[in-house]
Amino acid sequence: MIALKEVLDYLQPGPYIVSSDQYDDAYPTPVLTAGKSFLLGYTNEKTGIFSAKYSPVILFDDFTTASKWVDFDFKVKSSACKILLPKKGINLRYVFYAMQAIQFDSSEHRRYWIRDYSSIQIQYPSSKRQLDVVQILDGIQSQIEGCFAAMTFLDEQIKSLFNEMFSSDSMITLGSMASFFSGYAFKSQMFQSEGAPIIRISNIQNGFIDTSGLVFYPLEEMAGLSRFQALKGDILIAMSGATTGKVGLFDSDGVYYLNQRVGCIRPILSKTNGAFLHAFLNSDSMQEEVLRLSAGCAQPNISGKQILNLPIPDAPLARQKRFEQLIGPIDKLRFNYQRQIDLLNELMEKKMEEYFGGEEDA
Repeated sequence: MIALKEVLDYLQPGPYIVSSDQYDDAYPTPVLTAGKSFLLGYTNEKTGIFSAKYSPVILFDDFTTASKWVDFDFKVKSSACKILLPKKGINLRYVFYAMQAIQFDSSEHRRYWIRDYSSIQIQYPSSKRQLDVVQILDGIQSQIEGCFAAMTFLDEQIKSLFNEMFSSDSMITLGSMASFFSGYAFKSQMFQSEGAPIIRISNIQNGFIDTSGLVFYPLEEMAGLSRFQALKGDILIAMSGATTGKVGLFDSDGVYYLNQRVGCIRPILSKTNGAFLHAFLNSDSMQEEVLRLSAGCAQPNISGKQILNLPIPDAPLARQKRFEQLIGPIDKLRFNYQRQIDLLNELMEKKMEEYFGGEEDA
């Protein structure tokens, strides 16, 4: 075992903080945060760029202890980031994976690296063993990234077909085609490993509802809550947080309940269907519009009223159903890739436990 401060040096981010948040995708230099969003945008600022293209670093959020691997030139958003560098002879990639396995309570709002986190000890086997571990974990990660790339390509095919079939239609409000309700405020302290399955915003993933990471609620507490059940064909949407606006098509016949901050857009079946609504809400223009509507608060959020007022093509139901038929094979491929990702993530978790299970908790 060895402490992180024995294998890593750190740089304060001050010289590399971006001066302006006027980002544009046409600009060359990415602006990063170590949090979930990671890439905030691109800047055209010419100075204060950290060069990691040939010497990768770990970007560490001093308040949340989240960390990201960076192997390209970048700037950062704020002083909350620390740039972690390897000491001489250290396999930084191995240390990065070891850090991902650390369980750390960062609920108190303060900086952690110097006083606490850097003293955490990690498994530190021989150099050859480290290389073997990195090779195996990189192989799994590469497969995961390949599946995500394939899903992104398929998403673009669906978006292109949607634009081709519906771009010339006049617009009406989404509320003309669907109803809306939000989930119930289940008590998190009562979540358990069995009972009634609860869908939270974290389960809305890549256009799907990920049911592999569900929490459950006592069955005896579910009386009178049937109105918070999702039905097959519903579109579920994250109403707040970092994933605000992300949507997933609920495609299960099982009984699942929706937690607070999960919105349900239910198609009026005489006018529309889930496949059409999902493609509309997942389009680039609608995602940008939802982000615009949800901005300006301490935490991004969007209301049901705002969702129902979104403009949507007034397309005939027959053409919507034709669209659903055309994207059916694409959706099956997406589903297969998603299942592969789930299996690979499970394998990654098992390997991380095998290699780093002895990490010190903090």
